[in-house]
Amino acid sequence: EKKAAEEKPTAAPPAGVAREAEKPGPAEPPGPLPDGAELYRSKGCSACHSSDGSGKAGPTFKGLFWKDETVITGGVERVVTADEVYLRRAILDPNADVVKGFSPTMPSGEGVLTDREIDAIIEYIKTLR
Repeated sequence: EKKAAEEKPTAAPPAGVAREAEKPGPAEPPGPLPDGAELYRSKGCSACHSSDGSGKAGPTFKGLFWKDETVITGGVERVVTADEVYLRRAILDPNADVVKGFSPTMPSGEGVLTDREIDAIIEYIKTLR
């Protein structure tokens, strides 16, 4: 006759792995992305980034997607391609790679923009050929 105390306890998951009940649900509902052009205006991007190629405090968004940009990373100059990964990082950690010729003044989008809003802004940037 086995006692309940002799049963094996459920092992804890490895560090950094949430148990099924602890895993967060989707932060945002699925569906169409928000309007990236509207977010560009309402979230303040347009104050420093033009959509028509004109000069402002930050690089223009026109023709940016897939463009090779010279950036300064930790004091070292390098060339990066402005793809989705680069753009997301530039929004969340804007001072990690500062486009050459511009000041590191952009505020982080961390905690300001949701993932879907970032996706929408990136999709908008893609349209600005």
